[in-house]
Amino acid sequence: MGTPNKQFAARQGRPRCKAPARPLSPKPAAPARGRRVPLPCAHFSPAFPLPWMRERAERLHRLCKAIEMRRAAGVSVRKACTYPAWFWKDRSWRTAPRIKARFSRSTLVVLYYQWRRSGKSPDCFRLHYADRLAPVTRGEMRRFVGACGKGGTVSLSQAAKLAGFDRAKACRIRVRLPRQLVHQAKAIFKERRKAKLAARAAFKQFQWQKQLRLVADAARGRRINRLAASFIGRRGVSGIESPL
Repeated sequence: MGTPNKQFAARQGRPRCKAPARPLSPKPAAPARGRRVPLPCAHFSPAFPLPWMRERAERLHRLCKAIEMRRAAGVSVRKACTYPAWFWKDRSWRTAPRIKARFSRSTLVVLYYQWRRSGKSPDCFRLHYADRLAPVTRGEMRRFVGACGKGGTVSLSQAAKLAGFDRAKACRIRVRLPRQLVHQAKAIFKERRKAKLAARAAFKQFQWQKQLRLVADAARGRRINRLAASFIGRRGVSGIESPL
């Protein structure tokens, strides 16, 4: 029994040394809950203040390059814009899923020529939004209401013109006014229009009556002239008055 054990021990040789355990690399600390870690691509230039604007410019730049390659192959610009317009129909931006990327074929054609005129730079796709409109002041509201109260004003648009406001400004002022005041002004305008129509009808009736009176007076004058002519003619023929 001892011999097989000795042979087995001889085959085993020297005992192997265990390798030292590798030091565990410290795991990166997990970010706190509710804290957003900024991505390296989240920095944008002032030309593109929002991520979806940057994505839009990059996407349009790549599309224009593809259109340029297809144009070099002999394809027209409108035909080269057909597939991108179909592909991007009703799609959203990756960085802003709520905003639709609306690229029609005509829009892509216009943007492509704009890209070429600007030296094929993606900076030409910057969005230029208008500045915020100035708030409506009380003085402007009083001026608009005063124009509504002037005699002869029969509509809100006419009041805006009298006050010196354009259409957009007048709409903003009308929204800020109380609803009861706007309804009352519209009712007054309606009464003024009715009174104007009644006055116009009365004037026409007066003109017609005046014309009738003039015609009647002219007829009376002609009747008097005929009677005078006939009377004077009869006296001359009868010889009552003889010439001296």
